Amino acid sequence: MSQTNPTPIDALPTAPSTSSPSTFAALADAFVAALSTLRSQINTIATQTYNNAVDAYNNAVSATDSAAEAAAAAASAVAAAGATAWVSGATYAQGAVVWSLIDFLPYRRAIAGSGTTDPSADSVNWVVQVAGDPQWTTITADPAPAVAGSSYLCNTSSAAFTVTLPAAPAANDLVRIADYAGTFATNNLTIGRNALNIMGLAEDMVISTNNVSLTLQYIDASRGWALV
Repeated sequence: MSQTNPTPIDALPTAPSTSSPSTFAALADAFVAALSTLRSQINTIATQTYNNAVDAYNNAVSATDSAAEAAAAAASAVAAAGATAWVSGATYAQGAVVWSLIDFLPYRRAIAGSGTTDPSADSVNWVVQVAGDPQWTTITADPAPAVAGSSYLCNTSSAAFTVTLPAAPAANDLVRIADYAGTFATNNLTIGRNALNIMGLAEDMVISTNNVSLTLQYIDASRGWALV
């Protein structure tokens, strides 16, 4: 949406005055007749002002997301620099970073454990750590829970649902959320805190504004997840 310069309001005609009885009736008629136009112009400028505010908000959200993605890409590059080759059957802690023997990209362990499937083919346990645009996944129900480093296009067109945040995130872990169908106002999306704070509060977050896109970053046990 582009910003719109508010339409100027026309000046009202000369107001009637009891000091001039001979012109009072004519001026009063003209003044009252102009009020309808004034009302319409006020409504127009109010709509334009609101739309400009929404546009400014969306631009701010987009800029924040871009900054967060740049920070995440930098963090991924740092993490990937110390990655080791994945070893089949080895046990990895949550957050461990390895590189795939198939596509040679770095992957971070989402759930502690071991396995014999290369990270490039195991999206349940491993999340690719590649600088650049995030890979978005469209969902219509709780991923139970969300995987750190993932980006979710949440489709609530049929029904509201909850996205439960990871239970044991590491500092600086990110989860991205976006309104897939522009229906968050009709069918709210709830961000389940999963026993951790969100913005320092022990409360779930309910999103009820259409077309919202946001990034949550885990800070620490006190602050929990924060909007970045």
